[in-house]
Amino acid sequence: MSWFSSLFGPKDDSQSSAARYVIVSTIHDPKQPHKISVRVQLRGSSRVFTRSAVELYEDSIEDFSQKDAAYLALLAYKGKETSDALRSIHQKEYRPLFSYYGVFCMFYMSFLVLSNITTFKIIDLQVAIPFLDHFWRNPIYVGVGVLFFPFVNFICDIVTELYGFRYARVMILGGFACLFAGTLPLKLSLALPDSEVFLYGQEYTFIFEEMLRFFFASAMSYVVGALTNAFLLSRLKILTSGKYLVTRFGTSTMFGALADTFVFYPMIFLGQFPWSVLWVMIMWSWLVKMAVSLVLLPLSCAIVSMLRQQGKEDNVQPFKPLETHS
Repeated sequence: MSWFSSLFGPKDDSQSSAARYVIVSTIHDPKQPHKISVRVQLRGSSRVFTRSAVELYEDSIEDFSQKDAAYLALLAYKGKETSDALRSIHQKEYRPLFSYYGVFCMFYMSFLVLSNITTFKIIDLQVAIPFLDHFWRNPIYVGVGVLFFPFVNFICDIVTELYGFRYARVMILGGFACLFAGTLPLKLSLALPDSEVFLYGQEYTFIFEEMLRFFFASAMSYVVGALTNAFLLSRLKILTSGKYLVTRFGTSTMFGALADTFVFYPMIFLGQFPWSVLWVMIMWSWLVKMAVSLVLLPLSCAIVSMLRQQGKEDNVQPFKPLETHS
C-alpha cells in the first residue's frame, strides 16, 4: 500500500494502533504560563478527561502513540520551563491531517455518476454469466449500475469509519445535490433545437428523457441507502467500541444496499413489469451488489488500517466531528 501513500501524502508511522489514549486538545491559561492541561480521549469510546501534561507524561506516557508521546513530552517540558521557543508549542494546531478526505470525495462522486448512467442499460445475467443457468432458469434482469454502485458504498464505509457520520453525511448529501444539479444541463440540452447536421436528434431525446427519470429515482434511492449505511456503521462502531471492522462493514453495507434496491426498482419499473418480475430484479440486484462488496471488503479494511497506522485519520466518536484547537 506504500504506492497509495506516496501519491497523496508522506508516510507517517508515528501512530500506534495499540495506543490507549488520544490527545484531543490542550488548555493553556495565559495568566499561568507554566500550567498546561491536556484533554485526552479513551480510544474507541467517547470518554474524555483532563489532566496536566506533567502528570500524563510521568504516569501514562506509554499509553500514547509515539506522535502523541513526543508532543506530550514537549508540553511537560514547557510546563517546567519558561522558554519562549517552547511556549508557542501548545498554540500550534493539533489535528488529523485531512490529506485523503478530498480524494475519497472525488472518487465517490465519480462512481456515483457512473453507476447512475450505466443503470439505464438493462442486462440479462443469464447471458452475461452463463453458469447462473444451473441455479436459476428464468431470465435475470438487472441494471449495469449494480456492478459499479458497490464502489460508492465502499468509499462511504471508509469515510464513515475514519471521519465519522457527519463528514459522511456531507459527502452523501453533496452527491445527492450533484445528481440533481446534473439534470438541469440535460434538460437544457433537450430544450435546444437540433441542428440539421445532427442526425440523431430523436435517439438523443429518447435516451436522455429516460435517463432523467432514472436519475431522479436513483438519487432518491441512493440517499436513502447511503444514509442507512453510514448511520448503521456509526452506531455499530459505538456498540462494539470500534471492534469487528469486517462485521460492521458487511452488516451496514448489506442493509444500505437493501434499502437502496427496494426504493429504486419500484420507482422505475412499477407498472412496466409485474411484481413477480420486480421481486426477481430486486433480489438479484441486491445479491450482485453484495457479491461485489465482498470482493472489495478486504481492500476497504486495508485502507482503513493503513491510514490509522499513519496516525492521520481516525474518529473515535463517529457522530462528532474531529476536534481541533488553535
